[in-house]
Order: sequence, then structure tokens, then C-alpha cells
Amino acid sequence: MSIATAFFFTPQPPGALRARFINRLPMGSFWRLRAASALTWCGVWVAAFLLAMDSAHAKRVALVVGNASYQVGRLTNPPNDVAEMERALKAVGFSVQKVLNANQNQMKRAVRDFGTAAQGAEVAFVYFSGHGTQANGENYLLPLGASIDKESDYPIEAIAANDVLAQIRGAQPKAAILVLDACRDNPLA
Repeated sequence: MSIATAFFFTPQPPGALRARFINRLPMGSFWRLRAASALTWCGVWVAAFLLAMDSAHAKRVALVVGNASYQVGRLTNPPNDVAEMERALKAVGFSVQKVLNANQNQMKRAVRDFGTAAQGAEVAFVYFSGHGTQANGENYLLPLGASIDKESDYPIEAIAANDVLAQIRGAQPKAAILVLDACRDNPLA
């Protein structure tokens, strides 16, 4: 199984699937590449995987999460981004699980349910739009209601990107794509 991971982090809130950086190397070091839009890169990855497989009977599953209604650092575009991504994925044959404005428990359950749905899939696709950050070398997705006062709170209050990847690995799809279209800041600091 191959897993393609793209992290889209912006200093401003994500908007209309625009992204400033794609940055993730296997060793955890980051490189920067200006992208015209996250949707373009997602489309490239999806098209590459779909062209490489028999599309007649392929099982394709997706989880799209958009968090916007944070108490601190509210965002306006994640629901629109998720709606656009959902439409695009359904157009190419994906079964899409959509989650909007989720707290930690809702996000964890969605990731777990996605892991079950992705069992043996041809393509497993995860898209997150909202706030994200990095602490102690780990990337985190911030759910609504997270109470973070110090770096050691992230593993307790947020969702580790590696936990999402673990669910995908456990499902053993033939190909997997993880896209994080997130502000890389800490709005709770």
C-alpha cells in the first residue's frame, strides 16, 4: 500500500481550497512548494491513482472533515471547502463520509468509522480543513472545544495526524491520500 501525504498549511485561514504550502518528507523534515490550490493537488493525486487502477469496480472511500466554528480563531471557509471536495470525490465514484464542526469525540469516531469503511479499498482519501498545528514533532488536527494551555495538552485534546494514518494503515487500502488544508498555527495560545 502506498500512502500519499500532503500537508497544506497557511498562516491565514484556509479558503476556497487555496493553499500556500505542501510540505512533508518521510523523515519529518519540511519543504515548501507554492501551489495554485489544494483542489488542484488533490485532483492530481486522485487522478493519478484512479488512472492506475481498474475503475469499473474499484471501492473508493473518503472522509472529509471541516471545522470552522472554533470559539477562538473562527474560520469561514471549511464548510465550503468540504462541500467542494465532497462533490468532486462523488463525481469520480467515492463513497464520502462528511463531518462538519466536530468535537474530539466526533472526530475520533469518524476516523474509526472511516478505518472500517476503508478495509480493502482501492483508494482511501482523507481531507481535513480547519486549524492544525505541530508540537513535539507531531502534527495535530484541532477539534472544536479543545482546551490547550500547553504543548503537553495536544495529545489529550487534539487528533494526531499519525492516528489517522494508523487507521488507514490498518485498513490496508491499495492507495491512500491524506490532505490537511489547515492553518498551521495555534489559535488557542
